[in-house]
Amino acid sequence: MTTWRPASRSYVEDQLTSQLRELARHEREAFEAIGVPFRQVRVADDRGQSVYVVAEHDGQVVYWEDVEEGWNVSKLDWAGQIPSRGSEQDDLKALMYRLQLVRLGDEK
Repeated sequence: MTTWRPASRSYVEDQLTSQLRELARHEREAFEAIGVPFRQVRVADDRGQSVYVVAEHDGQVVYWEDVEEGWNVSKLDWAGQIPSRGSEQDDLKALMYRLQLVRLGDEK
């Protein structure tokens, strides 16, 4: 049985860098337009745990969900925390389409 450990900043940076390389230029540019400096944000329903936010879009933050190993989005609560972890396992490309930052058929 594997023991879960929170993702380190360097692990999240590696995930982001690796997945950015896999994007088409227009997708990468769309992500870079919403990217923010890495910051830790607490998860309200997991006391003492936090995630790394890497982007903000339309009132939501984009973060690495280290339990499910994928990108998620969430609005922050009144205290600036993520209320509850999401359960998506999106790679960066899927997240871009889910956020409607790029559309199928975009050829820019």
